[in-house]
Amino acid sequence: TTQSITVNSGGNYWLTISDTTCSITDTFYVNDYLTSFINGCYTIGFEANEDISGWSTEDANNDGFGWNQNAVFGVNGTGAMYYSYNPDAITPADDWIFSQCFALDSGTSYDISYFYRVASQVYPENLSLYIGNFPSSSSMNTLLTSHIGVTDTSYISSAISFTIPNSDIYYIGWYAHSNADMWRIYLDDISLCQSVVGCTDSTAMNYNPQATVSDSSCIFLFGCTDSTALNYTNALMDDGSCLYPNNGCMDSLACNYNSFAVIDDGSCLTVYGCNDSTAFNYDSTTNCNDGSCIAIIYGCTDPLGLNYYPGANINDPNNPCCYVFGCTDPLSFNYDPTACMNDGSCIPCIWGCTDISYSNYDSLATCDDGSCLTIINNSCLNPFPSNMFVSELIHDRVRVNWDNMNDVNCMVDQYRIRYREVGTSAWLSKTMAGSGLCIFGLNTTSKMLLGLLPSTTYEYRMKAWYCGAGVSSWTADQNFTTSDLCFNVDNFAASTPTTTKATFTWNLPATAYSFARIKLRVDTVGSTWTTAGGFGVFSPAVTKNKNSLNPGTTYRASVRTWCNPTGGAYRSAAWTAPIFWTQPTTIKLSGESLIENLEIYPNPSRDIFNVSFTSINKQDLRVRILNIIGEELISENLEQFIGEYTKQIDLTNNAKGIYFLEIEMDDGVINKKLILQ
Repeated sequence: TTQSITVNSGGNYWLTISDTTCSITDTFYVNDYLTSFINGCYTIGFEANEDISGWSTEDANNDGFGWNQNAVFGVNGTGAMYYSYNPDAITPADDWIFSQCFALDSGTSYDISYFYRVASQVYPENLSLYIGNFPSSSSMNTLLTSHIGVTDTSYISSAISFTIPNSDIYYIGWYAHSNADMWRIYLDDISLCQSVVGCTDSTAMNYNPQATVSDSSCIFLFGCTDSTALNYTNALMDDGSCLYPNNGCMDSLACNYNSFAVIDDGSCLTVYGCNDSTAFNYDSTTNCNDGSCIAIIYGCTDPLGLNYYPGANINDPNNPCCYVFGCTDPLSFNYDPTACMNDGSCIPCIWGCTDISYSNYDSLATCDDGSCLTIINNSCLNPFPSNMFVSELIHDRVRVNWDNMNDVNCMVDQYRIRYREVGTSAWLSKTMAGSGLCIFGLNTTSKMLLGLLPSTTYEYRMKAWYCGAGVSSWTADQNFTTSDLCFNVDNFAASTPTTTKATFTWNLPATAYSFARIKLRVDTVGSTWTTAGGFGVFSPAVTKNKNSLNPGTTYRASVRTWCNPTGGAYRSAAWTAPIFWTQPTTIKLSGESLIENLEIYPNPSRDIFNVSFTSINKQDLRVRILNIIGEELISENLEQFIGEYTKQIDLTNNAKGIYFLEIEMDDGVINKKLILQ
């Protein structure tokens, strides 16, 4: 015989069957949270009045952090579940939340939907949906869907239909598996329904808006009524639209795929690439153009070339790369046969006699034409420059000094210095010439030599030309050694401890320097440079802060060292390559913030912003509204504040644009962007 028994709740029960002579006793278990879909969908929003005792969680990595219930994190500011991260910055998420059990039938389709979001766009999260026969991570063996790299801070909906292979008891599992040092994932408003089968095409006559799974029952008024056609539909009247099978390429990966073909004719083209023979990246083996062709652009492709063109991909044989600036006119006085790009420095030759010891010497002549005539003799004995010495010696330059050689007998027309590296043969020359009219002598007594090599010993000598007389002999050679190269700092970097402050750091180079100068500006064309540290940051300091920067703004900065404490030319060869960074608009605190449920609405707004948040502990707060350049518009101090804060911010009389809400706490700062339309 068969007898049905109804119990009021789940659990273990005793069953005793007896008659007048004997009795039999056995036990059985009733699943308390087994849900039937006869009366509709199963829904749960994790509200305070809902029973979630059938739900469970698993801290798979045993780090003490996992899923929790909250009364205000939900879609409408009500209940929700949330996963909170491990603040040790090294442990990734590995945490589950499991539904109560459901009796699901094979051959039946089910629809599950839910809402989810993350705490901050800066911290992308990973969330996946599984199904299994037991509420444990080891039993969650079927993946339904995944959400990887989620950055939405507003709730978004996810829905998926599924079937199960066998009728049995099942559990649904949501798996948080974000990278280490992320933040929070929120989950709310879960619905599980048995799919409704019917016509899902909204253009059909028997469209069922409740249906979630098509049963191919749709009926149309017009369509193709020929069952042999490719586009046959269950229509009442034929509209002449029938399409019939033909031959063609049936490979859906081919570029000439024919979706109406029923017989493959071997015409498929499947080798993708650039098949344009005039393109830079032409590939003769391809037969399907994938849109990757790049046009040939001639020019200099070497970034070191003076005529480098970044858009070129092939060197121009008619205009090859050029590496030397100079005078390219062979008729000029300073013609440089090695130059390939004219720098505008060409000086036309002035022909004449360039030897001052001849009577027809022309002081204006730059190129000798062989016309010099008779040597002039007078009472000047042509002495060589005396008392030579050097000063202002650094790594790449030196000043040579000497006595004024003008006297009652001699009038200096020009001096010449020769210098070279010790051990080399070729001399370099510098000439100091007068007017050439010899009305008065050349009174120059020093000359700066530039373009020297650091840490190098040079030898130098001098001679003098005299008006109406001759030329002195060369002086005895003297030596000087240039200073070492002034090295720049290493590993220049910027960090952002707050939304308005950047900290610059660097490493000392191998050799000592005097001070480092830092320049920075907003990373936009035409923006003005400023400095961090004023005149400079003197060695051995290796860090400097810059305050009053704008949140959300991108900056660039470079650094350069000076090896002379007063500045000047003794410095590193160039500024470092620029570094780039963006000031954050939000600073995440170590551990959890003492501010929760921060809301700003509407945002964007045309006039008024409603601001609300909850301070979960007593703390001193300062609430400010700032414009884009950091000017304070509104400020409010809250001393030892705890509880809910609400305020209307009226920006009606301010210009449209971006503003910032800043909440200063005892242990950090929160910044939020306001958009006034």
